[in-house]
Amino acid sequence: MKFVLIIFSIIISVAFQQKLFSQNLPNYEFEEWVSDETFYNPHSWGTSNFTVFSIISFNTVFKETTDVYSGNTCAKLVTVAHYADGDDVKVAGLITLGHFDVNLATRKAVVKGGIPCTSRPSLLSGYYKYSTPGIDSCIMSIYLTKFNSISNNADTLGFGIYSTSERSEWTYFETPVNYSSSESPDTMNIIILSSDTSLFVEGSTLYIDKLAIDVATQTIDNSINNKTYSIFPNPAKEILFLEINTPYQPFSSYSIINTFGITVKQSFVDENIEIIDITSFTPGIYYFKLILGNNHYTESLIIY
Repeated sequence: MKFVLIIFSIIISVAFQQKLFSQNLPNYEFEEWVSDETFYNPHSWGTSNFTVFSIISFNTVFKETTDVYSGNTCAKLVTVAHYADGDDVKVAGLITLGHFDVNLATRKAVVKGGIPCTSRPSLLSGYYKYSTPGIDSCIMSIYLTKFNSISNNADTLGFGIYSTSERSEWTYFETPVNYSSSESPDTMNIIILSSDTSLFVEGSTLYIDKLAIDVATQTIDNSINNKTYSIFPNPAKEILFLEINTPYQPFSSYSIINTFGITVKQSFVDENIEIIDITSFTPGIYYFKLILGNNHYTESLIIY
């Protein structure tokens, strides 16, 4: 059995400057750590460290002092498993600018919240090492959202996801933020995982250090309202809607591909609005590829 990570956002009160620069991410080099008498957690970050009824402890995030990229410490994230209530319960190492909450009744874990942010970061970057005893991937992601008073939910305005397999040496990564709206956000969350949420390989280990966001070159693209297509909702659970905003083009098609490059769904596009059933998909990160005539588009999807 697995705890499924459902990613969404709410507003919480954390001081954060309106203009962001790389050094203004809180505790971005993971030099500051605090103890709750059970675990050490990086200051300003939520983690997937938790205890069930003071009996079983899931220690998934550690203060690493010997193998670091910069400074004296970094964060070490490990996917762990314990036998509990008749099942093998697996939990990925996770850090987030929001909160990691476990619902024991539903046996699901939820990532909520973030920090106030009204700028539009252009990318998330950092340094990492990664190992796994099986087939797995680590994930680094950033989400920009804005509260919608009509739906009473947070709308995702932009996101970036970086997923990769093993790296034995410290490696630089960056992922651009893809925006689906010209609006400014009110909340930002960064979520980093030691496992793909469709895999959860016990022992997968991610070292992460010196995170940064960059807004220096980000501009608002007013033409984004005229985007050629829309795929929503994202994250999604059972149904995806593909809306084409251009005249029909013959031989148009879409594909959904998992993080191992395997095409799990493929179809021609016959209508301007397509309904895509994803109820059989394993929760995790996917890539959506769309071909419209001579134009090719790709973006990331989260299915939970």
